[in-house]
Amino acid sequence: IEQGTHCVSCEGCFYELSQCPSCGLCVECCSGHEIVTYFGIQYQIYEPASGSAKVTVLGFDEKYYEFKMITGNDIPVFLSCKKLYEDQEERYVYDISSMISLSEYAKNKPLTMLELEILLESLDESREMGGKYLLSTEGLMLDPELVFYDRNSKKIKYCFYPWNDKE
Repeated sequence: IEQGTHCVSCEGCFYELSQCPSCGLCVECCSGHEIVTYFGIQYQIYEPASGSAKVTVLGFDEKYYEFKMITGNDIPVFLSCKKLYEDQEERYVYDISSMISLSEYAKNKPLTMLELEILLESLDESREMGGKYLLSTEGLMLDPELVFYDRNSKKIKYCFYPWNDKE
């Protein structure tokens, strides 16, 4: 540290005092740092001796945010999803009651023009809903085994899995 650089809190010279690498205050003003994570966003909280706390955003876990969105909201075009623990492992369970996978449905008969139109409209709606809930398109599972058709409501629902690796 160059001579003449001062702490922004007490104006002490860093030539005489050590500087905290996290907040830039001198060690006498810095009272330590607490790191917390809330909804996938990591924050660093520190309160200098002068009293006013400062919060810094350290990072954002996009996948955790997407998981909270998909499990905490009823998004019309996506399958309902819940996280369960089985044998101390996380499992993601999607509700496909009264639905049939698109691949199984197409095995029985070719899709009609109306059904193709419903499929294309649902793809567009999934993009819109994804944008509304800040979900990336990478989590959208487009495998026909994971796209489901509800014959009663004539709606298509997609499986959304934030940790989908398409690479």
